[in-house]
Amino acid sequence: MTEDTTNALQVAEKGKLEVEHPHSIDSVPTSVDGEVEENGEAEVEEVGDEGVLPTGYVDQSRVLPRKELVFVFVALMIVIFLASLDQTIVSVLIPALGKAFNAPQYIAWVGTSYLLTNTATQPLYGKLSDIFGRKNTIIAAILLFLAGSLICGAAPSMNVLIFGRALSGSGAGGMISLTLIIISDVVSMRDRGKYQGIIGSMFGLSSVIGPLLGGVLAEKSTWRWGFYLNLPLGAVGTAIIMWILRLPAVEGTRQDKLKRVDFLGSFTIVIGIVCVLLSTNWGGNEYAWNSVQIIVPYVVGGLFLLAFLYVEAKVAVEPIMPYRLFRNRSVSSAYATSFFVGGAFMGAIFYCPLYFQMVKHYNATKAGIHLLPMVAGMLVGGIGGGIAVSKTGRYRPFIWGALIIYTTGIALLSLWDENSGLGIQIGFLFLVGLGLGGCMQNIVLAGQCAVSQADIATVTSLMSFFRSMGGVVCVAIGGSLINNILTQNGVDPNNFAVIYTHPEIYAKATQAIFLQCIAWPVLAFISSLFLKHHVLRKTVREETAGEA
Repeated sequence: MTEDTTNALQVAEKGKLEVEHPHSIDSVPTSVDGEVEENGEAEVEEVGDEGVLPTGYVDQSRVLPRKELVFVFVALMIVIFLASLDQTIVSVLIPALGKAFNAPQYIAWVGTSYLLTNTATQPLYGKLSDIFGRKNTIIAAILLFLAGSLICGAAPSMNVLIFGRALSGSGAGGMISLTLIIISDVVSMRDRGKYQGIIGSMFGLSSVIGPLLGGVLAEKSTWRWGFYLNLPLGAVGTAIIMWILRLPAVEGTRQDKLKRVDFLGSFTIVIGIVCVLLSTNWGGNEYAWNSVQIIVPYVVGGLFLLAFLYVEAKVAVEPIMPYRLFRNRSVSSAYATSFFVGGAFMGAIFYCPLYFQMVKHYNATKAGIHLLPMVAGMLVGGIGGGIAVSKTGRYRPFIWGALIIYTTGIALLSLWDENSGLGIQIGFLFLVGLGLGGCMQNIVLAGQCAVSQADIATVTSLMSFFRSMGGVVCVAIGGSLINNILTQNGVDPNNFAVIYTHPEIYAKATQAIFLQCIAWPVLAFISSLFLKHHVLRKTVREETAGEA
């Protein structure tokens, strides 16, 4: 630990941290909790050994000049947009893909393969970026994504297409996590909410542009361009990151770095998560929940995850998921809140388009346009919430307020039926977007400021992972609800033509989905109550190490 860090700790323990250098540490170890009590004094809490730096750790944070920051931020926006767009655009291309390859029985795997690898690899990238460097790791993730896109675009068969989608997903998982990690390296904690709010809005924007672009390509061109379009955009983002982003280098030989990688933990967690996600995705849709096809993957996945926990506790030199972080109340709260917010996000972003298509009988393009109010709300909530956090230095009240707004919005969505008018749709969707935008990235900030700089990458990647897991669970529950309600009303859930002729029954199903979605932000709110307040400092630490 550097002398500057030690001095900062000593001052913080007296409750009066002052910035003595323009490039001092941004986030001190979590023994400095910064909890503000009613008497205005700072509460100091010792939290395990979180201040201990991992072997070979290098602080990669660096202040970027404004011009460089603008270019890097644009590149990161492109990266996160591509990772989220790739799922929404393909959902519209599904009919064209099924027709092109004449393999309808495998068409679901086009989406599932991407989802599985995207979610399963997210926990890995935080620690890998600590070992090999942020820039090297995000470039590797982008190249994986682009290679998968190229394979998909040129795919001669359904099997090759599915493989390409899985490869793209493994890269996209890193693109999502590392975007937020790099922002934490180049933007001060106090200003980070503004930038992360804009990044969060890219998810909503992709949910609109994806169906619009996919619809145009399906009707006017070829589905292959739905994948080829990633290549030029990805190349631009990669070039900017390669030439503009300069962060302190991670020293050490390749052999030394490889020794730090938790290969056994990586293998067990990926296999375990894939098995669990398969069962969760299939349950109630492809197979009954009590069927062998669901139970066996759950059991196998559970065994691999137990093996992962053992590896992390007893074997790994640098664990992917350090247990000591779970002893930090704010970090555990941020993980839980991220999980429930992920479910809340997917409940809106996944099922609102289905309502427009199946109940209002809009095509995918028009359904995407009707999501614009939610995207507008996400932009206002994300950017406005980030600015408010930067101005006040407090994030918890804005997280709580945003979750209350979202809960109100999703509760109002449960009133939608086949006769709901445009005004109601716009108003309710704007509220939903406002709540989502105001809480999603501020929760990431809450987790980041609760740990030392050495743990930010790990915590950020795990929060992305828990958010994705929450989304998968919420979508699976919603799918089961739809199937059950359709079956109870005498409609075959596997017969699209019959479902299309009963919009009133599908409206009942979506009402049930939105009702269960209310539970997600409520649970997120309860989880967020355990977040502690930490000081949001206005500086980013800059090391004297060489730049990479």
